Amino acid sequence: MRREAVFHRPEPPWAYAGPNRSLVVRVRVGRGDVERVRIVYRDRYAPPSANRVAPMARVGRDELFDYYEAELTLDPPRYRYLFALEGPEGTLWYGEGGLAPDPPEDGPFEVPYLFAEDRFQVPDWWQDGIIYQVMPDRFWGPARPPAGEGWLRWDELPSQSGRYPGTLRGIRERLDHLEELGATILYLNPIFLSSAYHGYETTDYYQVDPRLGSLEDLQALVEAAHQRGIRVILDGVFNHTGPEFFAFQDLLEKGAASRYRDWFFVHRFPVQMEPEPTYETWASVARMPKLRTSHPEVQRYFTEVGRYWIREAGIDGWRLDVANEVDLRFWQVFRQGVLEERPDAVLLGEIWHDPLPWLRGDAFHSVTFYPFWRACLDLFARRRIGVDRFDARLTRSRLSLPEPVHQALVTLLGSHDTARFGELAGDGTSHRLAVLFQMTSPGVPLVYYGDEIGLRGGEDPDNRRPMVWDRNLWDRELWETYRKAIRLRRERPALRRGRVETLWVDAPTGGYVYGRRHQGERLAVAVNLGYEALELDVPLPPGWLVSPEGEAPDLFGGPSFVAEGGRLRGRLAPRSGAVLALP
Repeated sequence: MRREAVFHRPEPPWAYAGPNRSLVVRVRVGRGDVERVRIVYRDRYAPPSANRVAPMARVGRDELFDYYEAELTLDPPRYRYLFALEGPEGTLWYGEGGLAPDPPEDGPFEVPYLFAEDRFQVPDWWQDGIIYQVMPDRFWGPARPPAGEGWLRWDELPSQSGRYPGTLRGIRERLDHLEELGATILYLNPIFLSSAYHGYETTDYYQVDPRLGSLEDLQALVEAAHQRGIRVILDGVFNHTGPEFFAFQDLLEKGAASRYRDWFFVHRFPVQMEPEPTYETWASVARMPKLRTSHPEVQRYFTEVGRYWIREAGIDGWRLDVANEVDLRFWQVFRQGVLEERPDAVLLGEIWHDPLPWLRGDAFHSVTFYPFWRACLDLFARRRIGVDRFDARLTRSRLSLPEPVHQALVTLLGSHDTARFGELAGDGTSHRLAVLFQMTSPGVPLVYYGDEIGLRGGEDPDNRRPMVWDRNLWDRELWETYRKAIRLRRERPALRRGRVETLWVDAPTGGYVYGRRHQGERLAVAVNLGYEALELDVPLPPGWLVSPEGEAPDLFGGPSFVAEGGRLRGRLAPRSGAVLALP
């Protein structure tokens, strides 16, 4: 047994609160090193004679490690535990003091007490959601833009500064499209007054950009969306402002005498934007002065912004830009204020890397899960990895977070910050397979406007082309794949809430089978990424077949499979997938 591979800490994601104050515990060991793992546990204040023993199930493996998990219940919920790792060379005991050949008298792991409030939870509407992201100026609006603004025509390619004449009213007029697609959450890129077309240089956080509409237009859009069962979240840019923001203008004018001097990071006076800014910025962009979000006045100001738009427009939450560069205490204060205004509001942070510090229940409900995007890009579009490495990467990402946290992450194939997935994939089949995977995976799927119809575009700004409404120009097969996959997800609770388990991976053929199960429902998703037909004969773990044998119909419309003798058998055409309802 490779001792250096064994790892656990009594904190998330290795130990976290489950339902009814249970404790979910995980331990990592070397891949293939152990034959069985048990956990020995008891109340912290009970004698060793009160020990209980529970088996641990392997819940995932990557290239190097196996991960085991168990759910424990004690009343009161205070825990003391050791792991028994059984391998070919015997049993090793693992506690806080390390590995030992015998159960140590001292040094077990401890979780002193679990409170009901420790459990990570998100509103049901988020957990069951399908997000549709829209850049407001390029979705729909007047056929002829107003005169005198230098607007881009709808048939022009985007530039780094040009605006299209899309409006909030135009989005409201196209809500039929979101409803037909099956989206339940509308996420709008920034809509506030800004000197930049994209809105990420905010001038006034309390004013809708007049080029997009008015407060009344936003209220009408939110009301119309709610009538269709669609929630609305806005984009909040609180890491930095635009240069016209009142506090920064005061700083430019008054310098060291400005009462807002501590709202920003000023290196020297006088404050200058050119030739080099004398203050900190976002990404070295002089027009985006960075806010000192640890400052109490800054926290109060923007928390009130967050509350104001919930109060005045009825929005359902916020997507928060550059969230990892903002003081964590800011987000804790912001969350408290927003949830006081609306307890079921959702806060979505933009984070491209390991998000655990922001997902401990005191900041965000979710983040944009870019590791999912990278893995899908490398498998389906760029074809840089096989299904074995793909599964290992996603398993490692999944088990780096508590399960309830992972279930709430936003899974995306692209956004306004990435090249279009269809552009990178180069063919519709690869894109359709990626969509099937996205809609059958844990998390909350996001569709970037236009992806569903095959809109192309490279890196920024090309990925921000205006929406195409002429259906003759759509990729109709891709559109139908999105609609069918979203409908299936909304109909099947296992696809929205079920745990995922890898059932079979075969890198040489490109065969990949994973399962989702929730309560009595069990689904197996089979994908063939190879260019030849694949005859599947997959052994299913215990508990995956409720009936010993029977038909497993493909809910995606393909031929049925058969389950018998604890195995799943069927045929997959080249570069195709199936969603199988197990008997």
